[in-house]
Parts: sequence; structure tokens; C-alpha cells
Amino acid sequence: MTWNQFLLIALILPLGVAVLNYFVRASQIRKGSIIIMALALIASAIWLHTQVGDEPVTLSFPWADMAILILDLAILAYITYVGIERRHPYVLILAALQLAGLLYIELGMRPDVGEIPSLVIDRLSVVMYLVISIVGSIICVYALQYMEEHDDHKHPEQRKSRFFLWFVLFLGIMNGLVFANNLFWLYFFWEATTLCSFELIGHEDTLESRDNALLALFLNSIGGLAMIVAIFLLINTFGGSSASLFAVVNSGLAVVSTPFIAALAFFAIGGFTKAAQFPFQNWLLGAMVAPTPVSALLHSSTMVKAGVYLILRLAPAYNGLALSTAIAFFGGFTFLAASLLAVAEDNAKRVLAYSTVANLGLIVACCGINTPLAVNAAVLLIIFHAVCKAMLFMGVGVIEHNVGSRNIENMEGLAARMPAMMLVMSIGVFGMFLPPFGVLFAKWAAMEASIREPLLIVLVVAGSTLTALFWTKWLGRMLSTLPGEEKEVKPIRMSGYYATSLGTLALGVVMLSLGLPAVVNGLTLPSTVTWYPPAIQGGAGLSLAAFSWANYYNPEIVLGNAVVPEGLFPVGLLFVGLLLMLVVPMLFFAPEKEKVSDIYLSGENLDEGPLPKYFGGAMEIPSEVALGGYYFRGVLNDRVVLSLNIIAIALIALMIGVVAL
Repeated sequence: MTWNQFLLIALILPLGVAVLNYFVRASQIRKGSIIIMALALIASAIWLHTQVGDEPVTLSFPWADMAILILDLAILAYITYVGIERRHPYVLILAALQLAGLLYIELGMRPDVGEIPSLVIDRLSVVMYLVISIVGSIICVYALQYMEEHDDHKHPEQRKSRFFLWFVLFLGIMNGLVFANNLFWLYFFWEATTLCSFELIGHEDTLESRDNALLALFLNSIGGLAMIVAIFLLINTFGGSSASLFAVVNSGLAVVSTPFIAALAFFAIGGFTKAAQFPFQNWLLGAMVAPTPVSALLHSSTMVKAGVYLILRLAPAYNGLALSTAIAFFGGFTFLAASLLAVAEDNAKRVLAYSTVANLGLIVACCGINTPLAVNAAVLLIIFHAVCKAMLFMGVGVIEHNVGSRNIENMEGLAARMPAMMLVMSIGVFGMFLPPFGVLFAKWAAMEASIREPLLIVLVVAGSTLTALFWTKWLGRMLSTLPGEEKEVKPIRMSGYYATSLGTLALGVVMLSLGLPAVVNGLTLPSTVTWYPPAIQGGAGLSLAAFSWANYYNPEIVLGNAVVPEGLFPVGLLFVGLLLMLVVPMLFFAPEKEKVSDIYLSGENLDEGPLPKYFGGAMEIPSEVALGGYYFRGVLNDRVVLSLNIIAIALIALMIGVVAL
């Protein structure tokens, strides 16, 4: 395979399949074309992994620069139209500012970018492409069955075709984003992901979906404007040669100046918006109104991963600056805040959404810590979070179709009703926070690295403790059952599309975790070694699975005059956190009672349905048995959310202030 052939598969094939599915609405054509595309993308990802070594591959297409500019202007013009048509002045203003800024930079400043490689593919790009093409392709296959069930009675065939147009196109656009080196190309793909998410979130065409799509467009337009400001600062100060992402990353801080650091800060703000960090998290929570495949795609392999990718890509450029520390604390705060709010949710998709925001915050914190171990932990989190979160979202979609609810409280007895689904969901939940799965190893590495900042380590430990609370609560509800339920329920079988897609991801979580040394040595270390010395030593066989981590990490962290071995993280802090998780709720909060049935004295069991879960209540009115859980909504309310958003805004202002100083 040549590089041109590879780019045809990575960028043009998704575009072609997307357009084909829009105009040709036959179900068999859709299924066949998407499955063929998925297999081609997966094969190309494996090929790319074998082809790219320590030296990045550079590809130049200067003839396409004008086409990229025209497409940029078209997207901004469309967003401007949406702002006018929807009467949203902020979207209109942000789009107009981006349009004016882009025109001024391109036509007024006329930067010479002819010598800048359009695309650069290095080992970090390979990791991202593997995540996008493999996980994203599996979600596409899952979507084939899901949308048949979801849209069968709701929408005409043309809406389904429109859905797959934007859904499949998203993969090609994300591939372009992680390969882009020319900042104008990067900006185009960046805005194109915003457009795709806007269209997909609004798919249902209800008032709520339209409003939430508009919110996503508004908040992500803030990030788009931040990127325009960053590009302007670089070109205005250093000329057209600075419009290269790799030139910025490889600057080695040789040109430390206020405009340079400010540009990095604005790039980071752009990453914050796309990654749904506080106070921008509401667009991702609002995206839950979209069909489940959209949620799975946004949370795992596209959109939000674009945000953390940019922050991670630029980490070597701000290494050693006060800006790096500010980014670390901002990410740590988001990790804690999102984990806290997830505890108050009983909607499974919102729990997963807050969990995504939290894990992305931890990735941002690792980028800000900016040590070899921390950036390797960030790459590991990107990989394992993508696989686990895609599987969990897809699983919730299947459960919702069969149970009729996405509420955690209604997932009682899932082991009896959907045993295969219960196995998949258990692997997904275990994979997010328990040994021997890869997410826990990455989080542990993050805690090892955060030992340099005592306040940051408190945020990370507290956030990790809260994640244990909401995951175990959800898992416990799925494993519980009402008396006699397991005898009366006939297990529901999954379709072939669901079994293939979910089974592949579940197997992937297990195999990647057991093969963690290979993942570390083959993916994470090569993706960072250009800028950072190896952070993790080689280990024998299943040393990671056996938790022999102390001998696996690089052995030195210097704190003042002391040398602290990595792998000697103060584990006592975790025990303190877990203890507080159990003690504080019992001391200060009472469990919610609204979901618990009032048991009527001498009430008898009634046969009111397929399960004996009704009893005779007062006035002989049948009452359904219902159980309750701890959600602490009396404390974790809208006022808390507002306070957390205000703190996040203050941290961003502080980050900008650090640049000014």
C-alpha cells in the first residue's frame, strides 16, 4: 500500500461511503458499504502501525490549501446562517468573528505556508488513528442495527440516510484532524467536527434536540474562536513558518515570549471546549438526546478525543512553564467536579457522560503535569477509555431498547433478563476502575506522577474515590434482583450486529489489559519518546497484570533534594479516600426515599404482571416494589453545578493571567 492509497482509505473512503448512503437509501447497500469501509479502516490502521517508526512521515499537498480555505469559509458561513435562522446572537457573533479573523489572516496577513507539510503522521497520530478507525468502525457496525430499531417507526428513510451521512463522515474528518500539521488544515477539521456533532445531536428534530445541538455549536464555537486567536498570535509574531503544528511543538521553547505562550493558552482553551471540560461540559451532557451510537462515537473516538489530543500534542511546547501547572490543576479540578456530579445521577447515559468529562479531565491533568510518566498515562487513558466507554454506551442503548429505560434503578435483574448484556456491562464497568484492567493502571500512573503537586494529588485521589462510588452503585443495581424474578424471566438474546460489536470490544478490553506490557511498549512509549525519555521500564511477561508496578516505572522522581522512587505512591491516601466515601455520607446525608415503596402492613404479593413484584397496598391498590439508592440530590443540586462552573471560569482566567505575568 502506498501513502496515497492509505489517505484514500483514511480520508476519502468515509466521505464516499457517507455520500453514497445519503443518496442510495437501500438498507442492504448501507450495511454492505459500511461493513466494507469498517474492514478497510481497521486493515489500514494495522498497516499504519507497522509503517510508521521513530521518524514521522510528512505529506504535502499545497494545491489543496485553497480548497481548505473555501471549505472553512463555507462551514463558517453555514454556522452564521444557523445563528441567524435560530435567532441565537452568540452563535452569530462567534461565527462572524471567526470568519473575519480567518479572512484577515489569510487575505490581509498573507502568510507564506507553501513549505509547511500539510500532514504529518507520527506515533501519536498512529495511536489516535487506531482508536478512531477500530473503535469508530465497530460503532458504525453497531449503528446499523440500532438505527433500524430506533428509527423504524419514528423517521422516514431519508432521515436515516442523513444520519449516516454525518455519522460516517465524522470518522474521515477525525482522521484528518489527527494527521493535520498545517494549522489552517487543523482548523478546518476542527470546525468540521463541530459541524458534524451539531447535525448529529439535532438528529431527532425535537425542540430539546435542536436546543442542545445549538448549545453544542455555541460552546464549541468559543473553542473555534480561541484557535483563530492562537493562529493569529503565532503568525503575527513569528511569520507564516509558525503555522505548523510540529514547528510549535518542536520549538523547544527557543522563542519563549508572551504571544507564544498566549497562543498555547488559547489552543488549550480550544481543547477544553472540545473535550467538554468545566465550564463547557453542558454541550456533552446535552448530546445525550441523540441516538446512542452518537453518544458512543462522541465519547470514545471522536470529538472529545480531539480536544485532549490537541492538549497532549502541544504538551512538549509548554513543558516547564507556569501554564503547564495551570493546565494540570484545571484538569484535576474537572476530574473531581465531574466525578462528584456523576454520583447524583441515576440516568445511565448522564453517568457515562460525567464519567467521560472526568476521565478527560484526568488526561488534561496528566498533560499539565508534563512528566514522562504523566504523558504516557494520558496516552494509556485515551486508549482504554475509548474502548470501555464505547462498549458501555452501546450496552446502555441495547438495554434501553429492551427494558424501555436508561435509568439505573430500572436495571435491576439485568443478569436474569439479559445475561450476555450483563457480562458485557460488567466488563465495561470493571474496566473503568478495577484491576487488572488498563484504566486503573493509567490512573495509578497519573497518581504516581501527581506526587509532585500535593494539592493536585488530593484532587486526583478524591476524584478516584468518587468514581468507585458511582461505578459500584451502578454495578450493584444491575446485579440485584427481585424475589422470583430470575425464575420468571426469559433471557433476551442479542442480535448478530450487537453481539459482534459489543463482543469484540469486550474481548478487546480484556486482551489489551492482559497484554498491557505490549500496549505500553508498542503504543504509548513510542508515541512520546520523541519528546520525553522512556518513563516506564520493561517488565517480564504479565508483570503489570500481576501488579508488580514498582519495578515497572522509571525509578526516580526528584522532590527538592530527595529522590522518591515511582511505584511508592502513598497508598494510604486511597484508603483515607475510600473511608471518607463510606463515612461522610452516613454522617451528613440521608438516603433518598422517593424511589422506595411504602410497604403496607400485611400487604400480600400480587400477580399483576410477568413478575411477582406487586403487593397489596392501602385501599387494596396494587403497588409496585421499588428500591432506592444514594444520590445526594439534596446537596448535589444546580447551585453546586453553578459554583463548580464559576470555579472553572476562575481557573481559566487564572491560566490567562499566568500568561500575562
